[in-house]
Amino acid sequence: MKTQKMYSSREEFEAKNNIVVVERPTYQGNKCAPAQIVCSYRTRKQAENAINYQSEIMTRKQAKKFINRWNSEFEVGNLSTNF
Repeated sequence: MKTQKMYSSREEFEAKNNIVVVERPTYQGNKCAPAQIVCSYRTRKQAENAINYQSEIMTRKQAKKFINRWNSEFEVGNLSTNF
């Protein structure tokens, strides 16, 4: 039976699982949904086993910057196409 790890805080979890897989959904080269963190891992090798073609492996700090940029561009693109 697999045991589940308990963390005392979100900061502790993020510090120990610093490698994340970020999903960046596209459809025919256009952004079709906001980017988000899908999973987090302790090592890059673990993350490489779980990645798909619309995902990217990053550190948590890189992911926050990427998600902010992606989501702001996604929202601007959607606002301009709705009118």
